[in-house]
Amino acid sequence: MTTTIDPSSPDRSGRPAGAALAALLGDRSGLSVTLDRFAGAFTALSGLLVTSSSEAVLDRVRAPELLAEWPLPQDPDCARGVELLRESGAAGEDEKLVRRDYNRLFYGPGPMLAPPYESVHRSDEGLVFEQETMQVRAAYAEFQLAAPRLNKEPDDHLALELGFLGELCVRAMDAVDADDDLALTGLARFKLSPTRQDQDAFLAVMEGNATTIGTKSNVTDAYTYFVGQLDEWADDIPEGQDEAYFDALRDTLYEHLLIVDIRLEDGDNAQGIFESLNAQGEKLLAMDLVKNEVFRRAKRAGTGIDLDALDRDVWSPRFSDPWWRASVRQGRYVRPRAELFLMHWLIDQKGSDISATALYIEFQSIARKEMDEPSGVKTFLDRFIADADRYKSLDALAEGTPERRFFDRLAVVDTAVVYPLVLRLWRWADNGDISRVDLRTALTALESYLIRRFVVVPNAGKNYNNLVVGILKAIGTASQPVKQPILKLIGYLSESDDKTRIWPSDETFATQLSTQKFYQAYSRRRDEFLLRVIEERLRKSSAKIEQGSVPTGLTIEHVIPQSWEEHWPLPDAGDEESNAQAHRMRRERIHRLGNLSLVTGSLNPALGKDPWAAKKAQLLQFSTLQLNADLITNPNYASRFDDSSIDERGERLAALLVHEWPGPNTF
Repeated sequence: MTTTIDPSSPDRSGRPAGAALAALLGDRSGLSVTLDRFAGAFTALSGLLVTSSSEAVLDRVRAPELLAEWPLPQDPDCARGVELLRESGAAGEDEKLVRRDYNRLFYGPGPMLAPPYESVHRSDEGLVFEQETMQVRAAYAEFQLAAPRLNKEPDDHLALELGFLGELCVRAMDAVDADDDLALTGLARFKLSPTRQDQDAFLAVMEGNATTIGTKSNVTDAYTYFVGQLDEWADDIPEGQDEAYFDALRDTLYEHLLIVDIRLEDGDNAQGIFESLNAQGEKLLAMDLVKNEVFRRAKRAGTGIDLDALDRDVWSPRFSDPWWRASVRQGRYVRPRAELFLMHWLIDQKGSDISATALYIEFQSIARKEMDEPSGVKTFLDRFIADADRYKSLDALAEGTPERRFFDRLAVVDTAVVYPLVLRLWRWADNGDISRVDLRTALTALESYLIRRFVVVPNAGKNYNNLVVGILKAIGTASQPVKQPILKLIGYLSESDDKTRIWPSDETFATQLSTQKFYQAYSRRRDEFLLRVIEERLRKSSAKIEQGSVPTGLTIEHVIPQSWEEHWPLPDAGDEESNAQAHRMRRERIHRLGNLSLVTGSLNPALGKDPWAAKKAQLLQFSTLQLNADLITNPNYASRFDDSSIDERGERLAALLVHEWPGPNTF
């Protein structure tokens, strides 16, 4: 059968043909702007529909400044959607309410009100993974794309399709910028790139119009050969097995047949290149998308920047380093360092919280504003690269410096939310906006605030995101500090008596340390950390004490053992009620700071439940820690260590930690 195509209407793949395509290509600047707007709209909608939005995302998408920048303001449906978002914000619809409506629409319980899969609406049976799903999968494959959870979730989810359209718009913009008509006409989406003489035949075959080509071509000859082979194969299918055989053929072609086109230059190692491509299998990161966005906008701005040199000399030497792709834990996040840096950098630049799942979208919003003009491109790139170098340097600070100690202790607190603030302070110090003394003062204040709060306040980190955003706004912008920014920072931390923000006083901090069940209140890592800091303070208390790092592998020892009744009996109080009260007080004190010390892992079981005299002898013989020297040599503990000893020692040790982390009145 011969198929003809109307040159003024879209072809079967949806691409404009003939005069329509020529008209679009006639106004390239206008086409590029239009594509950019649609790319932004499709990408944003995809991100909103893929999952129910968090509170941070809701705040961002309903922000007046973002709604005012919606890329398709003239479209009536878009205008209505923007208005609905404004109404949602004004009505105070929170994350919980939005999630409920999202689930009712797309998941349940009960029948979905708006199933988000194309096949449900287009197939006869109204089911997923129907023929329509496979058509969508084929469309993705034409552009070397695939759904993220292939064969586990349908390919035709609305969010995936919108993301696909956004990607096509971006590719089309690149083609417009490069004057690449092949890409715009459809050739560039294929992995194979035919020679010019075969281009018409190749496109005709790929669009199912091979019989319309009148001239002979190797491409059409190959097509004819394989069609003949398939005909012979189909003739041999057993009766009644057609569907199963063709399903198997389709799955084989779509999922198991891979074609790689590699073009080599003189001196290239063909085997080495193949092994690298075949084995690397690296995940695409948001930073990879950022690179594409940066280079695309740099090219569009017409800055005269040598993009090859930028990639060779600036970008790749940094971000190709495996250090950036390695996943690390920061607070509640376990992500590649490149993603963590990008998240912290965006919060610093915008002065507002962002979603960790929308990094590329947030970056685009900055790049769109700052990289449209040639003068802004180099400034933007210099700033971004400098901050990336600065962020990496934080991982290689010299041992023993206050800065390194800050980050080591930040890891114990287990929060990463202050990184945007620290990155900004470091930039200011490097640029001379604040002094190194100012930087260390700020780090000391932040460390004290975080340590004191984890000791005193349950779930202390719950509102730290809002805290950091508040500080960022109080001290200036990413590039320009206010007058005396460090005083502003300290003032912001210390001026609130709200429990969600309070910086505990010396008295509160000391009382909590000495009277709470220290051993049960925190994780073992935090218990050991605080005791190690006490050990460091004791070592520095006299010049006569030999200095050196505190040994690793230490464990926590209860001076009065947890099972104390046999070797550490309480004196008879005279009556049953008084004895019961004494036992309750002993159990209350047994896990307090004053009853804890550090010993090596091998000494700990040897001490066991020994009485005080035997335990002192072992500590004297085997321990070199000042925590234990204080126990052995203190005259108050010469013959006994009891409940009153726990109270007295706890107050002394707590005072050391109060001095280690000065309170708000100190600054």
